[in-house]
Amino acid sequence: MATTGIIILGNSGAGKSFLANVILGEEAFKHETRMNACTLTTEYRAARIGDKQYAVYNIPGLIEADQDRINLNIREIDAAFIGHPTAVIVFVLGVGNGGRIGNEDIVAFNAINKAYRFDEKSIIFVINQLDKDK
Repeated sequence: MATTGIIILGNSGAGKSFLANVILGEEAFKHETRMNACTLTTEYRAARIGDKQYAVYNIPGLIEADQDRINLNIREIDAAFIGHPTAVIVFVLGVGNGGRIGNEDIVAFNAINKAYRFDEKSIIFVINQLDKDK
């Protein structure tokens, strides 16, 4: 049975680990609200959902203050794509003040999309941290 890769990308604090746990239906990845990154290395979990096999990759945040971390994250993304070159990309965007997507999320997506040229049929956008009262 073929395994479908799901590579979850986004900036630190966007909710990638939380979303990965929702997809898996279990608390496989640590997630919490805090100032610094929660996920520091790529986490991976194989799961059977229904009659399909998935490989879920929880990648560290894309934009970091430290260039060494950014370079490491690029290597982590490359490794995930090597494992599953036709993976579905889930890009998680957080919302900021006024319910708007932050510029840093737009910059991160444009940079990663330029580097990898995602197929528009294989990318899903998730907008997280919406105000439940709006």
